[in-house]
Amino acid sequence: MATRKVTRQIEGTNGLRREVFAPNLGVYFDRHPLGIPERGLEDCLNIRLKEGQIRNENMGWTPFNDLNLDDNPVLLIDQFFTRSGSQILIFGTTEDLYYFHDVSATAKYITPRYEVGQASMTQDSANIIAAGGADWTDIKVGDKIWIGDSGKIDQHADWRTVTQANPAVIVMDSVWTGATGNQDYTIRKVFEGDLEDFWVTETFPDAQPADEDEWFATNGCGNSIVKWDGTDDQVTVVSGTLGFTCGWVTRYKNMMLYGDLLESGERKPQAIRNSAIAKPEDVTNDEAGEFAALDGVDRLLAIIPLADLVVVYGERSINLVQYVGEPLNFLIRTAVPGIGPLGGRAVMDFGDFHEFVASDTGYRFDGISLTEHGGQCFREVLRKIDANRLDQALAHIDEENGEVIWSVPLTTDSDPDTGGPETAFTEHYLEVVNEKDPIPMAIRDFPVTATGFYQRSTTLRFSDMTDSFASYDFRWDDRYFSAAFPQNLFGDVSGDIYEFGTVNSQNGSSITSFARFGRFPLIDGRRKAVIRRIEPGAAKRGSASYTLTTRIHGCDFADGEFAQIYEGGFDLTHASRRHMSVRKAALYGSVEFRTEGVDRPWEIVGYALESVPAGER
Repeated sequence: MATRKVTRQIEGTNGLRREVFAPNLGVYFDRHPLGIPERGLEDCLNIRLKEGQIRNENMGWTPFNDLNLDDNPVLLIDQFFTRSGSQILIFGTTEDLYYFHDVSATAKYITPRYEVGQASMTQDSANIIAAGGADWTDIKVGDKIWIGDSGKIDQHADWRTVTQANPAVIVMDSVWTGATGNQDYTIRKVFEGDLEDFWVTETFPDAQPADEDEWFATNGCGNSIVKWDGTDDQVTVVSGTLGFTCGWVTRYKNMMLYGDLLESGERKPQAIRNSAIAKPEDVTNDEAGEFAALDGVDRLLAIIPLADLVVVYGERSINLVQYVGEPLNFLIRTAVPGIGPLGGRAVMDFGDFHEFVASDTGYRFDGISLTEHGGQCFREVLRKIDANRLDQALAHIDEENGEVIWSVPLTTDSDPDTGGPETAFTEHYLEVVNEKDPIPMAIRDFPVTATGFYQRSTTLRFSDMTDSFASYDFRWDDRYFSAAFPQNLFGDVSGDIYEFGTVNSQNGSSITSFARFGRFPLIDGRRKAVIRRIEPGAAKRGSASYTLTTRIHGCDFADGEFAQIYEGGFDLTHASRRHMSVRKAALYGSVEFRTEGVDRPWEIVGYALESVPAGER
């Protein structure tokens, strides 16, 4: 994108007028602030780079149907699309799987259950005796039990926790206050995992021999692989049929690939088992087989298709696998040794290429070459990466805004022991910049443990909005309001589900947005100058009851500590002057724009700053 000359002399004043337009180059952490391009930023938070502007519109989030998944960390938000055109929204936590019931706008359990026979209850006792053929051999401490009905999937029922279990007796965490006697019951056989044990899913259309669309899932920590047809009220455990569990599932060439295997107590972190064609659960006949896709002790992190290949990402390698049929079936080669993503979710699939964040910077891989991307941001950020939580890293694409949001766990997170990542770095992959400039990056608050999408089935009406229309910073004809638009969702460590990118607050709380430009000499780098005025290129907000905070930071040393020397509020209604009088002196300066609060959007297309010599060297 061509831009106007950024500085010019003011006639007859021997001063300087600095004009910066199209300020969309993003943050640069890989150089001294004096070396940042004039359209680049030294720091920012909760802003978006779009169409040559800096914006803070819709950088917050709002509750999605007030869903909370039992206060457990959310590790899955997925959609199950079937050949009939239906879609089902699925959630997963460390303990349970749920589907979203559109009509009631609630989450229902599809966690595997046990409900055979009856439970013999004794009033004022926490002990339950197996009756009527019940066998609780596979029930474990931590499973959840409901007394009174079988087939219970209501999230808000009075579920009790199993504290002791053997084939004939269960002990609950609270006593039974009802009458003594036999009762029907439901036991949810919850999963076991932590924040690093995220769910991996795959949809297998027209799976044989059932001739149905099937959704497969695994959480990679030794728990069972499960499948679901979208109509049953619980998932089906398939690990017994397969003979193993795994850390990754991917459909490729109408086969299911299972990677990072756990079989008969033996971990095979380099192995992949492929199913027979069209039969995802047949891992012994026809084309089915097993092969090692990685060398040495490299652990498999992800298996992601790329054109006619699948890319097998290891901790320290990138490998290509191609199906060629009998007698070899698969060709395997190492494409890139020594480099791999932080975790399985830290890879973004663009279709014709992949991007991922590694331990040193970001990379793009197209199946042939590996190139760096985002180094001006990632190199510094990854110095603060929390190496104990690498599997919490994830990538999410927001096609509405042309952004990939990279969430990474940092040592600066407020709760590194039990909390998730809190900060994300946004790649504005559609933003047009000069060819010599890297893809712009920005920073945002993003306290997520999982992300996903949900497509509305009907157009959003005014009466459907949970907030006033004025709080939605979209045009009335924006595609956001149309049916089938993919809403961006995230879940957090507390089990809450949010829609993000729609409002200018963080669940009703204040949001801080700022953009601070790089530093520059106010005149020539040798003389101090007096900044006479600054003209923010801020878009008009006719109904704005707030001003755009404009700050100038100054310093008299090239590598000195900058201090704020001016702050003023720019009138976003454009009812007053277009400039702000500064009258402050310094040798070097930088400009910052910010707001703090709820519903305070703004746009900046650039700024102009005038300075004259101060008569001091």
